[in-house]
Amino acid sequence: LIVRDGEAGDSCFVLVRGEARVLKRDPLVPRGDLVEVSRISDGELFGEVAMLGDRRRHASVQAVSDCELLEIPRGHLVQVSRRAVALIQGSGVELAGLNSPARRQIWR
Repeated sequence: LIVRDGEAGDSCFVLVRGEARVLKRDPLVPRGDLVEVSRISDGELFGEVAMLGDRRRHASVQAVSDCELLEIPRGHLVQVSRRAVALIQGSGVELAGLNSPARRQIWR
């Protein structure tokens, strides 16, 4: 397994190459077998919900083929975000449209 349900979500992943399946237990049979609920393929991101919410993982992910992954630790994402904000603030460039109602919900 790449990640296991219940583990700390301290990073997210980009599946650079390969295929994986997302597995969950049936809530009606908590001790039952894992059931495939979706598939992940080239270029897709997973694990971000647990990482951003500082929660435990809600599913397991298992490689179906050889997979190449890029792991993004929470600490690295925080550093990159701070640098990006500093660059934007230091550039004097305003981000157009951030006050529109549609954008406001996206950026909250």
